[in-house]
Formats: sequence, C-alpha cells, structure tokens
Amino acid sequence: MVDKSSEGRDGLGEFRMLTNDQLSELQEAVADAHSFSNRRRSPRFRHECHAEMSPWENNRASTAFGVVLENLSTTGVGIRHTDRLKEGAQYLLEVPRPGGKALATLLTVVRCDQNVGG
Repeated sequence: MVDKSSEGRDGLGEFRMLTNDQLSELQEAVADAHSFSNRRRSPRFRHECHAEMSPWENNRASTAFGVVLENLSTTGVGIRHTDRLKEGAQYLLEVPRPGGKALATLLTVVRCDQNVGG
C-alpha cells in the first residue's frame, strides 16, 4: 500500500509506504464501511428535529415521549432517545410541521444501538 505524497514534474509523483498503524486503520475503516450492519437499502438524509413517539399496542397509541429524529430515508428513520427501544415493537412517530398537521407514521424497531453518553 502506498500513499501519494506529492506530484513530481513527470506527473508520476513520489510515493511513500504507509506505516503498519496507518495500514491497519485503513483496513479497519474499509471493513467497517462494508460491514453488514452499515449497509442501507436507501440513502439516509441527515435532518435533526424534535418529534414524539408513542408505543403502538392494540391498534392505538399509548403515552407519547420525546425523541430526536436524526436522519431519514424512504425505508426508515434514525432516532435518538434516552431509553432503549424494544426491537420488533411498533411505535407511532409524529413529526411536527409548522402551521400544519403533524406528519405521522407507524414504524417497527429493527435495530437499537447504544451511543456514547446513553
């Protein structure tokens, strides 16, 4: 593995070898980028806003709690919440819209990861 450090006059440039640590970091980054857990069916678009979620049980919404919507796509959303959500559970997500009715959708938790700080 080589790192192109500068362009020479002939356009071929000068090369230097990566250190073992740099190579290890690069391999880890590539492996992480291509891991199954990071693959998405649709691209995610970052859009942070406050929203409310309610557990959906017996075809009705229960008591709502606040969440932060971090990103969204045509097939899912990423949210931040202080408690762990149960995988497989359904929730009603309501995103407020200024001057209009909240955007509401029923969702099923497929993955819940703990982040730094909670």
